Amino acid sequence: MDVSVGYKTKAFEGRNLVFFFLVAFGWTWIWWWVLFLSGWVTVPAGIGSPEAEFGDVASPIIILLVALSPFGPTIGGFVLTALNEGKAGVKALWKRFWNLNINWKWLLVIVLWWPFLRLITNLVGQVVDGQSYPLLTNPDQFWVFIPSLIVSTFINGGMSEEFGWRGYALPRLQARFNGLTASLILGIIEGMWHYPLIIIGQWWQDSIIELIFWFILTVILRTWIYNNTNGNLLAMMLFHGMGNAQSDIVWCCGSRAHIYWVYGIATLIIVIIFGPKTLIRLRRETLEPVA
Repeated sequence: MDVSVGYKTKAFEGRNLVFFFLVAFGWTWIWWWVLFLSGWVTVPAGIGSPEAEFGDVASPIIILLVALSPFGPTIGGFVLTALNEGKAGVKALWKRFWNLNINWKWLLVIVLWWPFLRLITNLVGQVVDGQSYPLLTNPDQFWVFIPSLIVSTFINGGMSEEFGWRGYALPRLQARFNGLTASLILGIIEGMWHYPLIIIGQWWQDSIIELIFWFILTVILRTWIYNNTNGNLLAMMLFHGMGNAQSDIVWCCGSRAHIYWVYGIATLIIVIIFGPKTLIRLRRETLEPVA
């Protein structure tokens, strides 16, 4: 049975995608260079962390620039939408964030998927390494993941990226390519976009190859959620936030290789079960593309 993606544009829009990526990279990379690569601002616990250190230039303006620096994809998404679709297009893009119509089964997947994979990785690590690892990152203060989840969903992470990557780019890529191919393309691009974080020591991978491999896996899973929630951007931001907050919930992992194997096999299983064309097994509802 031929099933269609719940939300995608009618055309590929190659030139617009190029401009979108230029804005997404340009805005973020310029600010990351000015703020972090220059040594002006240091964030030892990661961008967006409450442990951020602003050196001798701590001020509301600097803090605001740090918070806005990763908003390149979202800015690009809204700018290109406004230029090509006008006020109606911008309103439609924003409305996809306020869509509370998320099937409860997919809501459970969104909330539990990343901690579940991390728990499996933890258990695999204990067996392979022959060691006993703690299951929870903060067993005495389990709730501490909540601030990280809120920040990663509605400020740095979900809100700063998803209007662009999934709100703008993915629908246009899926207008020409199947879900898997579109995810591979976007995964490579998203990995490259995050590369400056490796340079300034704010990412857990050490090389661009590892980074791109990780984002290919991550983006395939995000496309899977996106297509099965009718392009719901609120669902995508929550899924993005849970992915960022998972390390504050479940401890992991002994070896980085355990993560790649478990997450890679899980992603492969999803592609096999749901199919590479749309990553959807069954479509009961459809959503008309934005004009």
